[in-house]
Amino acid sequence: MSTIKAPFNFVPLSDKVYFPGWADQISHDIPFSDGLSGVIDLKITAETPIFVRNGHTSDDANAKNPDYKSFSKIGNQYFIPGTSIKGAIRSVLEIMSFGKMSRVEDSSFGLRDLRIQSYRETMRNIQCGWLQETHDGYVLYDWGEPGRISVENIDKKFKTNLAQFVKGDNFRDDYNKTAKYKYIQAKSTDALLESCFEEDTELQEAKRKLNPIEPRKFYKFGGSRKGVLVFTGQPSQRKQIEDKRTGKLKWTGKFYEFVFLKPDSEQKLILSDELVKQFKTIHTESPDYKEFWLPKLKHGERVPVFFKKIGNTIHSIGLAYMYKYPFAKSVFDAIPRDMKNPDKKNKDEFRLDMADCIFGYSFYDKSLKGRVQFGNAFAVGNPVPLTDKVFISSSPHASYYPLYTEGGRDWNSVKKISGWKRYPTRNTLYSDNLGTSNMESVASMLNKGVIF
Repeated sequence: MSTIKAPFNFVPLSDKVYFPGWADQISHDIPFSDGLSGVIDLKITAETPIFVRNGHTSDDANAKNPDYKSFSKIGNQYFIPGTSIKGAIRSVLEIMSFGKMSRVEDSSFGLRDLRIQSYRETMRNIQCGWLQETHDGYVLYDWGEPGRISVENIDKKFKTNLAQFVKGDNFRDDYNKTAKYKYIQAKSTDALLESCFEEDTELQEAKRKLNPIEPRKFYKFGGSRKGVLVFTGQPSQRKQIEDKRTGKLKWTGKFYEFVFLKPDSEQKLILSDELVKQFKTIHTESPDYKEFWLPKLKHGERVPVFFKKIGNTIHSIGLAYMYKYPFAKSVFDAIPRDMKNPDKKNKDEFRLDMADCIFGYSFYDKSLKGRVQFGNAFAVGNPVPLTDKVFISSSPHASYYPLYTEGGRDWNSVKKISGWKRYPTRNTLYSDNLGTSNMESVASMLNKGVIF
């Protein structure tokens, strides 16, 4: 059995939530008769090198400049923000007082694994179209079945070098995997590479010699059929490997892009809020979605998508042909009912746990001011930062169910999440793990022994 290593662990959820019987008596105008007030002074000593990142802009982060690398400071004085201390203490109180798991996003996740036969079978008969945000909400324009086009044909048209790129790059840099990178190679970032197409009968025949029931249709530039060339990401290198069944060499890896052929009349479909939310949360970590397609959606532009219909209903949407197919359950489905805030339909069921009573809350039209305030913790003396340290700061996301669900069940069969995530204190900074360039972080830490 393989072992999964992670820098964190989980405190299991309690079976019941403690709701104080006096919660509805809280008032800032009338204090409790047995209440106390006062000030608690804290001295925090760093038992290991410590780092709290300074305030910075996205440009600072991209450039990894001194503002981004610096420990949090005002002028030349280093400090731990009061909000950081408050958040750390509240998270512990929620666990110790058997509180709700209320500050959690109701995320949905998807599965994309070509090794799983059920996934491959599910992703048959995928359609293509255009997603757009309108005054009526999000709509999808159905353009039917997508066609394929070889990158060699694209190279001839746009004088690019995509064929060599997909065969030669090791794709360690996540940026090289993006659709945006390909659009830049084709000297177009408007994502509307309109052209005319015709069937590529020569390529189609070659494909059917290898597979007599080849379902895909291949096209090339030319003819009179209007359409749009659509790029998607490059998940892996195009290379030859040995087929374990036959012993022969076979090509693996993506080598074809897509043609969206313009229909005589496009069908306009209004999407449900639930489907749109599912699409957004599944793609929230996608560089293409965040940096390329999302800004276009916000400006009212059309974005190319792939989708699956079940009957006459659109079941799911993705940014690639073999996209992440949504699991049946979301995070909230895996949290016991009493442990989460109710949804809009049942918001009157909202009840205060101990953390809500002490730290306050804001929930739709209801709110309560917190009863404790935290000041900043300033470093004593004038500590000198350590030399800049580069390390991998990424960790698995909740979509990785072997860690995040009880018993390692997937998000179709999950009954309960693993619990409250906690990071145990470590004496050593592990920096020998590997990652892509966009996972690297850099920090000017303060050394062990600094007092705040």
